[in-house]
Amino acid sequence: MEEEQSDVWFNNCAGYTLNYTNKVSEERDSITIYGIVKFCSSNKAIQGAEISFYGNSDSVMFHTKTDAKGYYEIKVSRGYYCRIQADSWGGGLTIPDVDLGVVGDAGGAMNIDIKLLRRYLLINYFPLTRKDIRQIKKNRKKNKN
Repeated sequence: MEEEQSDVWFNNCAGYTLNYTNKVSEERDSITIYGIVKFCSSNKAIQGAEISFYGNSDSVMFHTKTDAKGYYEIKVSRGYYCRIQADSWGGGLTIPDVDLGVVGDAGGAMNIDIKLLRRYLLINYFPLTRKDIRQIKKNRKKNKN
């Protein structure tokens, strides 16, 4: 197990994309945030992943969960968030210092797709699947080139 986990850390493919979209919101003081949460090693959508938006006081301002296809959508207030946190049973990711809806009149929506790095937990053990291992090997070959 230790060797497999070290392969996951070595091939860290976790990340996120932030893209304003042309979806129009009728409310000028809010912005719709939507996207998909997946494990990066397997590209598998994560049901029940939690996405939390933390305000200036580092307290949760808004919170949502992903559906069976890893999709989430939430309407939040425009402005500064000290972080957006995505967590699931087997992984997590923090997006620090985000200003949402402050780029001109961006249409009132932002797509944030998130890829989590799978990690092992002592309480909830999630072994790597064969697909995970194949993807890790593929990533390693790509990174060597």
